[in-house]
Amino acid sequence: MNKSKVEQWFQQKNAEVEKAHIDEKIPVIITANYVLLGQLTALRFLEWVCEHPGGVVALPTGRTPEFFIKWTQYYLENWKREAQKGLIAEMGLGSFKTPEIQSLTFFQLDEFFPVDPNHERSFSYFVNKFYIDGFGFDRKKVHLLNTSAIGDNGETDLCALFADGDIDLSLRTRQVKTGLELKKKRAIQYVDHMCASYEADIRTAGGIGFFLGGIGPDGHIAFNIKGSRHDSLTRLDHINYETQAAAASDLGGIENVKRKAVVTMGLQTIATNPECSAIIIAAGASKANIVADAIMQEVSPEFPATSLQKLPGARFYITKSAASTIIEKRQADQKAGSFAPQTEAQAEKVLRGIALPVGKTILHTAPHHDDIELAYFPAIHHLVRNEKNINHFVYCTSGFTAVTNIYLLSVLGATLAFLDSGEISIQELINPNKSLGNAHDITGYLNGIAQLNKEAQLFNVACRMTRCAAKHLETNNTEKVAGFFRLLTDILLQLEPGNHEPEDIHLAKGWIREFEAELAWAHFGLSNAFVHHLRLKFYTGDIFPEYPNYEADVLPVLKLLKETNPDIVTLAIDPEGSGPDTHYKSLMAISAAIDDYVKQSGRADIRIWGYRNVWSRFSLNEVNTI
Repeated sequence: MNKSKVEQWFQQKNAEVEKAHIDEKIPVIITANYVLLGQLTALRFLEWVCEHPGGVVALPTGRTPEFFIKWTQYYLENWKREAQKGLIAEMGLGSFKTPEIQSLTFFQLDEFFPVDPNHERSFSYFVNKFYIDGFGFDRKKVHLLNTSAIGDNGETDLCALFADGDIDLSLRTRQVKTGLELKKKRAIQYVDHMCASYEADIRTAGGIGFFLGGIGPDGHIAFNIKGSRHDSLTRLDHINYETQAAAASDLGGIENVKRKAVVTMGLQTIATNPECSAIIIAAGASKANIVADAIMQEVSPEFPATSLQKLPGARFYITKSAASTIIEKRQADQKAGSFAPQTEAQAEKVLRGIALPVGKTILHTAPHHDDIELAYFPAIHHLVRNEKNINHFVYCTSGFTAVTNIYLLSVLGATLAFLDSGEISIQELINPNKSLGNAHDITGYLNGIAQLNKEAQLFNVACRMTRCAAKHLETNNTEKVAGFFRLLTDILLQLEPGNHEPEDIHLAKGWIREFEAELAWAHFGLSNAFVHHLRLKFYTGDIFPEYPNYEADVLPVLKLLKETNPDIVTLAIDPEGSGPDTHYKSLMAISAAIDDYVKQSGRADIRIWGYRNVWSRFSLNEVNTI
């Protein structure tokens, strides 16, 4: 491996990369966490730019490059200072002048089809915001993929033409049957021609000199999904379910992603330049097996990233958890350790897990409304059924991103129908002499489940929505509440899924998610007094949300700690910030609150239960309780 100065420096900081496994066909650099992964990637990119002014680059979009972008912006703004006495100088790059980003030629990797380039979740929008405006790329040297219109003047609106979601690529070769199919066939032919021209432009420029990308749940690179040919070029294509699911949150739900195809650079496009520095970044245990396959398997369409094995400049930059499968293979290869069960030690962990606490106040915290269930739900059955324990369930966020526009529209429609028919009376809902409050909705919904009565379930969801809206609007006027719901309905009908949503839409989605959480614990006999919704402010719909703020995010947790005085606090431990970044940011807020609580209360006996679930898992040797 011919290492750059940046790579040498990071490798020296991590002894685990000293000895590669014999089956590793692409060099790997491992970092301790997600933030350092971004720093390594940013510095390597800027090092390459210094060495290749006027070069050709392709950079990723989406959530993966968050810290690559932040670190790159930092070093571009502070290059002179860092080159004199900072990390850049320490790495031996101090002789370089500030990288000339404006000298580079940029090619967009991929894009959904069709999508308006002004859509806030389109990759073209991302490139404009973070790379052109953020890094300073010369707009004239940036090649973007326009999948929204035919012709320079937009003679044909592709979003309107394919509004039915029927993107039948067999129209390339088969006979058309209707006038609409003829229009779609011509549009597909136009996009195919556009892809061929895009491919030619890349090759005329000399091929991609620096490629940076993530790796998808099926191993996809750009939108080259599992099974893609390694000689594939820039093209219009469909994607598989795994890739659709990964993109669902960006486009307002998987039902919207299923109505899209994609335009993507091909695997051969990426690797055309034999001197290309091709870097794949990955974080989190959920990527461990995919990364190992890409690095250790023989070249195969089954593993798209194996197409990079032929490039001497190919690298995988990954976090320690994303490297877990590789590290296990290395240790086995070096015979440096054994993963054979240590019966006695594991037995102690199991016994500790069986001996659950009694007579304790337990504060169960969760970033999202399903994290506790996914992590330690079997233990919950025992903890909540012990009458000597007091259990509180705390949700850091409202979870609005989990509720699609389509589902919210259906709930709003049903709620309006019940209000208009008079079946729901706000006066009765908020009258303390006639209503049990939120508990009434919960009991009614659970009874509806027991009776297999869908209408009863929907009625009680509508009651909860009405109750929440009346409280939010500070009114008992039915028409005002109904008008609020009609306004939300109108907004949703005009809103392109994935675009920025008004705060009231987030609020209404949160009401639905919070009601769902309360139903789960009501089933165990817990009242709403033991379920807490914090709605911390760091949780937004932005692609790169802000980090927790002390007043808005830490103090609400601290207040709850003082009110409940817990003996045990459970929290999702995801120190890398991989998976949903809400886990990492919730951890930051809760940790800061616990520190302040311990200082102010003088308590030193609080126990912390750290859990993980589907995004990142502990190995047996990492845990002390099973």
